[in-house]
Amino acid sequence: MNLETDRLIIRSLSVEDSNAYAKLVRDADVMRYLGGPLSTEAAHRYVMDCVQRDQTNGISRYAVVEKTSGTFIGFCGFKQLREDAGQQVSAGTSWIDFGWRYQQQVWRQGYGIEAAEAVYAYGKNSLCLTGVEARAHRDNLGSLRIIEKLGFVWVNDYSTHAGPFRRYREPN
Repeated sequence: MNLETDRLIIRSLSVEDSNAYAKLVRDADVMRYLGGPLSTEAAHRYVMDCVQRDQTNGISRYAVVEKTSGTFIGFCGFKQLREDAGQQVSAGTSWIDFGWRYQQQVWRQGYGIEAAEAVYAYGKNSLCLTGVEARAHRDNLGSLRIIEKLGFVWVNDYSTHAGPFRRYREPN
């Protein structure tokens, strides 16, 4: 998968992204609303899982790279998940999660919405995804703004071990 926006290259994650991703998810501020920092080993496993998912059906998280510098700044993309009762959806149902994660130094510069718009359009038009949902911690105002700018509709609030979350569904 390869997309370009004015400032970004969005492409399939690769094994070579593992170290940059590990650095991203070791940052306590980046992971504040996601249960805390991850180990390097967990980060490498996650990237490998994304690579496998991308090769299997294209439904994956994608690397977001700043075009002029070539720097990996985060990811944006999809993940097909099976729900449990704690997520306020019937146990055993499947849904497509739309999510992202970025380095602090690019926060509040519009990269998140720029990538989200391009990747969401790719998911709808090329992957023909339906039933896409996005979730964010209730205090994660940056992610909530992106979700709302995309036009996603609030469904409900729920709580997990990581705190209170808001659940949104793609517009009809």
